[in-house]
Amino acid sequence: MILTNSDQLEKIEVLIKRLPEMDFKIAAVTEMSDKLEQLRYYKNVTLYPNITQQQLNTLWYKCDFYLDINHQGELQNAIRTAFDYNLLVVGFENTAHNRHFTAKDKLFQPQHVSTMIEELKRCLKDPIYMQKQLEHQAETANQATLNQYRQLLE
Repeated sequence: MILTNSDQLEKIEVLIKRLPEMDFKIAAVTEMSDKLEQLRYYKNVTLYPNITQQQLNTLWYKCDFYLDINHQGELQNAIRTAFDYNLLVVGFENTAHNRHFTAKDKLFQPQHVSTMIEELKRCLKDPIYMQKQLEHQAETANQATLNQYRQLLE
């Protein structure tokens, strides 16, 4: 799942083409540009322009991954919401929002998109590995929260 208000999605076509086994759900709270509308022609892409809150809530339940790849601001606290719904957050270093809820090893340099793709494929193929990554993500967020509280107490 990707929630965006722009068509500036890092490496989106590379991801779509190299991950045909993954269903990409791209949602926007507004109309979508022609650039995003063109993605509709890929069999593994579903677009949700002008998404309603009810549709968005359904997507949170249906999806397993949140791709933090949009260059604009974070919408509707999407990273925290993805974390709360137990979606694995994966993104790029140059697009990451609210990093507190993303494991550092799930943020990739754009030039290393192949490494990101291999990680996503591994998660798709191995449910035990996927579960371990979700546990690692939760531990990372919990540790970051503890560190923030410690700083407040100092």
